[in-house]
Amino acid sequence: MSLIENIKTEFESENIEKGEAIIESPPFSLPSKASIAKVGDLIRQELDSEVSLDEELLNEALTKLVIYRYYHSYNISIFRNLLNRKIKRLNLSNQCIISSRVKRAQSIFLKLIRYPTMKLSRMGDLAGVRVIFPDMKTLKLFIDDYNCTECEIKKEYFDSHNSRINDYIKYPKEDGYRSIHQIFEDTKYKLKLELQIRTQLQHEWATVVEILGSLMKTSFKTGEGAPKEKFFLKLCSALFSYQENCPVLDELRNYSMDEICLFLKELNNELGIIEKLKSVNSIKLDENPEAAYYLLKLDLENHKTDIYTFNKDEKYKAIAAYSGLERDTKNCHVDVVLVSVDDVKNLKQAYPNYFLDTTSFIKRIESIL
Repeated sequence: MSLIENIKTEFESENIEKGEAIIESPPFSLPSKASIAKVGDLIRQELDSEVSLDEELLNEALTKLVIYRYYHSYNISIFRNLLNRKIKRLNLSNQCIISSRVKRAQSIFLKLIRYPTMKLSRMGDLAGVRVIFPDMKTLKLFIDDYNCTECEIKKEYFDSHNSRINDYIKYPKEDGYRSIHQIFEDTKYKLKLELQIRTQLQHEWATVVEILGSLMKTSFKTGEGAPKEKFFLKLCSALFSYQENCPVLDELRNYSMDEICLFLKELNNELGIIEKLKSVNSIKLDENPEAAYYLLKLDLENHKTDIYTFNKDEKYKAIAAYSGLERDTKNCHVDVVLVSVDDVKNLKQAYPNYFLDTTSFIKRIESIL
């Protein structure tokens, strides 16, 4: 399947100014939800079928998908401005890392296959913003500030309801995943955006899940992988839950921290997972202080990450380059993503999986064992 190379339009862009920054809106019309739902159905049909669809029809569908992602990127910019106001008011600017991304095309395709009845127009995590706090105390300070969240984030552009909050810290997922997910919807286009809120410890665990999966050519994140390796990750999650004085996943909640450590040590001696992680050297980052957007291309076979940087006024150029790289990437061992962080120094901390960096996780586990 090929993605389109370029998007050309005769529409003129418009700017809106809110708060500290001028945000440029997408220079083309948003496709209707009905047409986006059909795009998802066509993509699913193309992936499921042994016979390829009409190329012109498929390219038209993929063009709409790229435009749809442009609008989600626009919403991310507005949301981050409002989120930054809240962070600054709480005096947490120097204690958290904020990052964002538009969902990769490959991830969209895989999700459409994994959930056969899901409509693309209802997929709630195409736009994602993540906030990482150093500990649970700081995280709770942020999430307990509900009244001001209503004022700063939801009042002007976004709406959210308690039914759209999944607290995976209080109720960890079966695989051990912990974080808080909250779905917002903008009041103008009715597009969804997912906010992920987690601690550094929870982020380290999620990072190792992705890196270990990449090294073992499987996806623990989506439930794949060998049972013993998956149990190792569950044990790590339970151990970190104890350290943060938080609920442990149901499967291990009746075991003490000492028992968890013993199981973990025995399983690591059998599987050698820590040694596997140590065998991969972390990829170095050349900093570009002028960059606002980072296009990351991770080659897992050669343990190499190519980084393309774009200034704050090159947003749509970055998105076009992102679509181009996705189109040209045929190797299943190559991963591409377009991300944004407030400070280049936070790039590696926000996306350590793209730099194969498990240093903090290894030190933490070894100190405990």
